[in-house]
Amino acid sequence: MRSSARVTGVLATAGLLLSGAAVLAPVTPVAAAEPTVTITGHGFGHGRGMGQWGALGYAVDRGWSARQILDHYYGGTVAGTVPDLPISVELVSQRGRGAIVTAPGLTVNGRLTGSGAVLVERVGAGTFSVKTGPGCAGPWTPAGQEGTGLVIASVDAPTVEVCEAGQIRGYRGDVQVVERAGTTQALVNRVRVETYLRGVVPRESPASWADLGGGRGAQAIRAQTVAARSYSLATPYAPYATTCDTIQCQVYGGAWTRPFSSATRTPQDDPRTDAAIAATTGEVRKNSSGTTMRTEFSASTGGFTAGGVYPAVEDLGDAYAANPNRNWSASFTFADLSSRLGVGELTGLRVTSRNGLGVDGGRVLQVVADTTTGPKTLTGDQVRSRLGIKSDWFVLSTTSYAEAQALVRGIWADLLGRAPSSAELAGRSRELAAGRPTADLARDVAASGERAGHLVDEAYAAALGRAPAAGERAGWSQQFLSSGSLVELRAGIFGSRESLLVAGGTLEGWTDRLYRGVLARGATAEERAYWAARARTDGQAPVVRAVAGSEEALVRRLDAYYARMLQRPRDSGSGGFVTELRSRGEITVPVGIAASPEYRAKVQGRFPA
Repeated sequence: MRSSARVTGVLATAGLLLSGAAVLAPVTPVAAAEPTVTITGHGFGHGRGMGQWGALGYAVDRGWSARQILDHYYGGTVAGTVPDLPISVELVSQRGRGAIVTAPGLTVNGRLTGSGAVLVERVGAGTFSVKTGPGCAGPWTPAGQEGTGLVIASVDAPTVEVCEAGQIRGYRGDVQVVERAGTTQALVNRVRVETYLRGVVPRESPASWADLGGGRGAQAIRAQTVAARSYSLATPYAPYATTCDTIQCQVYGGAWTRPFSSATRTPQDDPRTDAAIAATTGEVRKNSSGTTMRTEFSASTGGFTAGGVYPAVEDLGDAYAANPNRNWSASFTFADLSSRLGVGELTGLRVTSRNGLGVDGGRVLQVVADTTTGPKTLTGDQVRSRLGIKSDWFVLSTTSYAEAQALVRGIWADLLGRAPSSAELAGRSRELAAGRPTADLARDVAASGERAGHLVDEAYAAALGRAPAAGERAGWSQQFLSSGSLVELRAGIFGSRESLLVAGGTLEGWTDRLYRGVLARGATAEERAYWAARARTDGQAPVVRAVAGSEEALVRRLDAYYARMLQRPRDSGSGGFVTELRSRGEITVPVGIAASPEYRAKVQGRFPA
């Protein structure tokens, strides 16, 4: 038991200041920044076909097989097979430059060079000079000329080695030097498709995913393998190559890399992705006519695929907990937007058309940029590309002054229980209209000294039946602002000697008062007996933490937030908020609700202009 008869003593033993001079964080305005637009969005990439994070979510969280994943994303296709076909891959970094290739037993068009390396350069239409040397740095000795399509291979090694900037990259198969567009040269790696996939799959989906979910993640890797195989064979690239090695096609790393200064090789394949390739050998997706399909994929669909060749589908797998791309945000000043969008001086930006698939109306089809010279129309994809944001599924959080006033009135009413002063209303509304995120404003209020004081008042009334003295209120407010936890605040106040005395001096009576103050109901006889016994052995504060941190107490708090702020019952997807309430949730939960589109819409009706 505490020795002090008042809560003041509890705070003193915790080393907290309780003097009337303690300073609380006020709700004060900040200077309005340059007008900005905050863009919040969903997903990463074009969203057509399979979402890679979604595939992982379906595999790990729902136990789907690779075939189920592929059937879901590529509607209208069926599993098919192809032989181990040859494939040619342009090595884009080598385009337009002399190709330097090294390997033991080096050959050009089947003839041994007797050298450690060759340099091939275009010298005219369809004509290439060949020079030999000891290694990547030369020196070079002329060795004749060849026509376009000359092949460089090794008779003594399974790979040929291409000299890059700062390193050497090994490729299985051989390489071919070809003329490109009649004006320059290109270097192409020729290899079988199953071997090619060894350098692709771990570049597109992390091999470590195969280990997740007790190995269930391997199904996502298999789905990626089938999609990559189909895509590479069904996507026309150039007359001289089937595909390329960049994100324009599929990222391909070859077999290995090593620095010039070291013989240590870094493999570009992985046993886990090799296993997925072996397990799906030859499998592709085909349409009803038997044609191998162009199976596009992107990192994250955001929760709904974009449609197109394949029917749009809801992507529940995209909600996988570790997916960093499902929800995102980015902020831009109007000046920055004007420059990036290339539309002149911007005065406003508005979405005028969406595809209707998923939350917020789905992906943006059309945006109108209002400028000083008139409106300019852009597609959602143009905005995505020019701004460098993750996808074309986004919401612009521009706020009118009337909308901003409603938000300020709502936040003040819901978190402080009062109307804002005229100065607060004007200043804070200007901030929001100038682009300050609603979450930032809500956090200022939720973590203010004024709100902390209200929570202290409520706890004192429930536990002690009185208002706190000025010093008590200040000290406990500081404690709450430090922890953000109502559970800890209640543990200190309900855990005091004074709380026990107010309840009649018995732990059974104290337990009942605790239940009424925290759960809005009396304790049952069994509950009174159990918690009184616990309090005798462990002290009052641990009992308060257990009751105030219980699922019943936290759900009751969350229900109150939903009823007050959204004026409706909480939904089934609010479990994360319940968990959050155990820590800093009394600050972060109301901030999250206040920042939601639903709250924005609700306060417009509650506080019309």
